[in-house]
Amino acid sequence: MESWTRTYRIGTASVSHEALMRHLGHHADAAYPGYSSDLLDAFQHLASDLQNFGDDFLFGGGATIIAAAKVPYIGGFGALPSS
Repeated sequence: MESWTRTYRIGTASVSHEALMRHLGHHADAAYPGYSSDLLDAFQHLASDLQNFGDDFLFGGGATIIAAAKVPYIGGFGALPSS
């Protein structure tokens, strides 16, 4: 099975694309991966996310990647609120 996880690294800090979008508050707006059968679409969706939400990644010093890497990520059923 193909993994669509993209990871950004600065020094020892690393964060997935999904966790970065969550940290930036744009998880619901993110286009990547897009779940298309055309592999080129995934790269276009990734480029779209970086153009729309990744100013620090493209033009800055990477502070958002370092900050997002410090936030523990809990995904899947663990992210659901307990009742």
